[in-house]
Amino acid sequence: MAFIPGCQKGDGFNSIQGPVEFKNCQIIQIIRNNFGPIDTVVFTYTNWGDPLTVTKRPRPFFMSGYNGSNYRFTYDNRHRLVESIAFEPDTLQPGVNKTFWRHKYFYDNPGNGNVTRDSTYYISCAGCDFRSLTYYLYDRYDRIIKDSTFGPEVLEPFVNIYTYDGKGNRSSWKWDSHTGSTYTTTYTTYDDKTNILRTNKIWMFLERDYSVNNRFNAVSYNSRGLPTETNHTEFKLCFDTYYDRAQITYGCK
Repeated sequence: MAFIPGCQKGDGFNSIQGPVEFKNCQIIQIIRNNFGPIDTVVFTYTNWGDPLTVTKRPRPFFMSGYNGSNYRFTYDNRHRLVESIAFEPDTLQPGVNKTFWRHKYFYDNPGNGNVTRDSTYYISCAGCDFRSLTYYLYDRYDRIIKDSTFGPEVLEPFVNIYTYDGKGNRSSWKWDSHTGSTYTTTYTTYDDKTNILRTNKIWMFLERDYSVNNRFNAVSYNSRGLPTETNHTEFKLCFDTYYDRAQITYGCK
């Protein structure tokens, strides 16, 4: 698949505003230094190129929850994401993993590839406890432009609204709660290279970000325009936030 730098005009411009993937350039590993201990994040995929596992080696024991968890993904026979699980080593039982949380994804009909509902369960000692339910709204480019979350364990039900500019990059993120609290984040700075999330539509979905370009300037890029090294940069990928330095390896050069 040819590299498409930045945005294009005409049909090409429209075609890359949605979740176009560069699966021949899957992320293989990220070596990161998040203000301290260095760990390697390893990505594996199914034969169809869908993310299968994300594993920290060694796991950063100083971190818990999203940034400290490993992940596993499950798909249906149409290769649609139906479940994601975050799990951590049990510090009391060496060699045993314990599930941190579980997402279950639902679709409107067999032919629809966009997740419309997401049930989140927090796994406690008592078993699977329902935590929240999220609904998704898409634009004509199959980008999530709104999600609404509520549930018995959500103290403040909320709505996220995402907007995009004419170049296909996310321009704002607005968070509104049902109690009246609100805040808005705007994004104005992007490079002119390929967004790391575009290596797989699952990363775009998980981060609710379908931007064409990256919100940072990397130290270096590969021949396909994907960032290979960052420095004093923050970006998100698969629930995790990467700070400071990262070295990224892909399935392409």
